[in-house]
Amino acid sequence: ALFASPFYLPGSLAMAALLLGASEAAVAAGGRPLRLPARLAACAAGLAFCAAALTWCWHAGAAQFELQRAGAAVAFREWDGAATAAAAAIRHSPSLEAYSMQGRVRLARGDFDGAVESYLRAAGLGFDTEVFAGRATALWHAGRRPEAVQLLEELGWLRPDLEWPRRRLMELRAASAPGKELP
Repeated sequence: ALFASPFYLPGSLAMAALLLGASEAAVAAGGRPLRLPARLAACAAGLAFCAAALTWCWHAGAAQFELQRAGAAVAFREWDGAATAAAAAIRHSPSLEAYSMQGRVRLARGDFDGAVESYLRAAGLGFDTEVFAGRATALWHAGRRPEAVQLLEELGWLRPDLEWPRRRLMELRAASAPGKELP
C-alpha cells in the first residue's frame, strides 16, 4: 500500500505540500501571521487529506492482496476460497480486475448468470478483452447465444487486430449446427 500511495511519487508529494502552503498563504491576509484557529483549520485539512490517502492506500493494498489470494485459489481449483477472496477484493476496492476475477470464478462454478453480471460490472469500469471473452462464454452457456455472438462480433469490430474472436465465432456457429455438441 505504501508504493500505491499517491505520496510515493515525488510530484504528488510536492503538489500536496504546495497546496497546503497555498491554502495557509491564502488564509493569511496581507502577510500577517495566521491566528490559531486558521492554523488549526489548515492543519486539520492537511491531516484529513493524509488520512484519506492512507485509507485509500490501505484499501487498494488489501484488494490487491485478496486478488492474489483469489488467483492462487483459482490455480488450485479451490472455488470457495477464490469466491471469498474475490468478494473481499470487491469490498475493498471495486475494480475491473476484481469483478473480472469474480466472473471467472462464477463461470468455473457453473453460475453463468452470476458470471454475466460480474462481467457486466467489470465492463462498466473499463475495456478488457478478457471481460468480453468471459462474458460471451457465460452468455453462451446461459443459453443466450445470440447475445454471445453479438458480443464477439462487437469485440471483432473494436479490435480487428485480434484473431481469436473471429475464430471463436466460427467455432460457436459450427457448434450450434444441428447434431453438434456445444462447447
